[in-house]
Amino acid sequence: MRSTARQLTRLEYRNPVTGGPALATLGCLLEGLSAEGRTRPRRETASSVIVVARGSGTLSCGGQTFALLPNDVAAIPSWTWHQLIASDHDLVLLRVTDRPIHDAFGLFRAEEAETMTCVSAAQGV
Repeated sequence: MRSTARQLTRLEYRNPVTGGPALATLGCLLEGLSAEGRTRPRRETASSVIVVARGSGTLSCGGQTFALLPNDVAAIPSWTWHQLIASDHDLVLLRVTDRPIHDAFGLFRAEEAETMTCVSAAQGV
């Protein structure tokens, strides 16, 4: 059985004048996950809002699972375990994150796990 754990392919929109984030306090990214792919469970200090541009899949976030369809909007709160899983088509997302403000103050932190089962076991869920 082959592993479907994959990282997202990311294209970050940058300010052409400064080379920094698109906005001083907000980052904007276009992200893609190939068909039947899944990201590793992750949590980070930054919060995000995602919009599904194309494809479908699921978002597991904070112990709940949500179906993702085109034009759906979902919020990922800070320091909440989450995982994206693409269906049988590529999943393309627009992500807006407050990570630039965390980076500016040296406060950004992130963790990854192997599976959501590991996360649940560690939390005693």
